[in-house]
Parts: sequence; C-alpha cells; structure tokens
Amino acid sequence: MGVRWLGFSCLPTSVVSSFFVSGTAGTVVRRRGSSRLRSAALGQIQESRVLVAVWFCCTPSCKMVLGETAHISLGVVFFGMLAFIFGVVAETKKPASGIPIRGKGGVICQYPSDPSILLGSLAVVALFITTLLGLVSIFYPYHGKPVPGEALFRSTTMRVFFAIALGVTALADGMMLWATVTEGLHRDHNVHQNPENQCPTAKTGIFGGAAFLALDAMLFWLVCQMLALNARADHLLVEDEGDHLKGEYSDS
Repeated sequence: MGVRWLGFSCLPTSVVSSFFVSGTAGTVVRRRGSSRLRSAALGQIQESRVLVAVWFCCTPSCKMVLGETAHISLGVVFFGMLAFIFGVVAETKKPASGIPIRGKGGVICQYPSDPSILLGSLAVVALFITTLLGLVSIFYPYHGKPVPGEALFRSTTMRVFFAIALGVTALADGMMLWATVTEGLHRDHNVHQNPENQCPTAKTGIFGGAAFLALDAMLFWLVCQMLALNARADHLLVEDEGDHLKGEYSDS
C-alpha cells in the first residue's frame, strides 16, 4: 500500500517509512554510537536515502513535481551543453595539419586519427535537437491549453529574442557543419599534385567558435521559453476574465 504525501503516492509505505526512520536513526547514531558503529550505520542510512531518491525520480510523481516546463527546459540545456562540449573537444583534438609525404609529382597527406569529424557531426545533431526543443518550448500547449501564435509574439521583446535565437542557431550550426565537412574533405582528398601543399585541416577556431555560439543559442532559447510562458499567462488571464464577465452578463 502506498502513501500520499508531497507527491510520494507511488512509493511503498515501507520504503517511505524507512526513509524517515533512517533520519531518526541517524540522529541517534551520531549522538550515541561508537566511531566504528557510527560510520557503518551512517553509510547504510545514506545508502537508503539515495535509493529512495533514485526510486522517486524514476516514478510518475517525479514528472508531476518537475512539470512539463522543467522537462523541456532540461532537454534544451542537456542537448545544448552536449553541442558545446562536442564542439570544444573537436577543436582541441583537431590536428593543426597533416603530415606531407612528398613523391614524384605530388604530395600524399597523412592525417593522424582523431575524433574531430565524429564530434563535429554529433555537435550538429545535438544543436538540431536543441533547436527543435526550443521551438517546442515556445509553442507547446502546456497543461493542455493551446495559445495562438499572435498572442505569443505580441511582445516586441519576444520577437527580437526569437529572431536572435534563430540567427545564432543557424550561424552555430552552419559553422559546425562547415568545419566538419571541410575536415572530412581534407581526409578524403589527400593526394595533391602541388608539391608545395602543406596538408591543411579545417581552419583553427571554427569548431570552438561554433561551440560557444551553440551555448549562446541554448541560452536564447531558454529566454524565449520564459517570455513565451509570460505571454501565455497574460493571454490565459485575459481569457479567464472574459469568460467570467460573460458568465456574469448571462446570469444578469
């Protein structure tokens, strides 16, 4: 049988009771137990608390506590940070140039194996998902209440930040894709007729610049979500007041 308290409706009574009993036991152990017994008992108590926390976060009650807004925001932050990390690591792992092996009438470029192309591709995908989640965070019908787009974009601030978010995202994705494709082309076309070829790679700083732009885009999408939530609240408030006035007028 479960208990209903602060969203713990799906936890068994024994688990929740052990969580609170462990707190009381921890106080007793800290006050009266010997040092060896204290350390062992506190370890068991902490482990039980962690298990309860993990159990709770894997249940529907956790989703109710976090809410739809927090879930979408966490998705934007997660994939935005992934794009940033992948881009920074791709920049640090990218070699400055290949090793030219000169022969008769040409040069063969030998490049060391590095994950820059893979990381750049993953950064592009992560940033694309961030953009989708950012758009969802604006137009999603929270609590099953859709709001028209003209109500969301009535504010000039919302329109400006939405345009900036789209522009920064497009620039970041374009730079990341350009660096990734350029790096891949250098690896595929590694035989050159020019004996002076120095076996270049993608321009230094492109991956890193795109990574920081991806981080900026993530922040702008979060700002757009907050502005959209404010616009939603204002629109729904006006609708509720209008329905209330209609009800009073019909009653009279």
